[in-house]
Amino acid sequence: MPLSNTTTRDDFSGRYTTEFPLSDFIEAIESLGLASTQDIAEEVGCSYDLAYRRLKELREKGEIEGRKIGNTYHWIPTSE
Repeated sequence: MPLSNTTTRDDFSGRYTTEFPLSDFIEAIESLGLASTQDIAEEVGCSYDLAYRRLKELREKGEIEGRKIGNTYHWIPTSE
């Protein structure tokens, strides 16, 4: 079930785009615990590629940790 994403309309092109705040990805990880990129994408309601880009961004900011298990990245909240 998608979290708090929003749909906006570009006034110039008339196209609708869906925005997914970084907080949606953090909430999904907190809800799921150790979760794969695909699990998080499904929880947030976005594509795998978008989820992976956002999760890498959060990892670079130090807000989450990523671990490669086999061929799959798994994500967890940063332990404090």
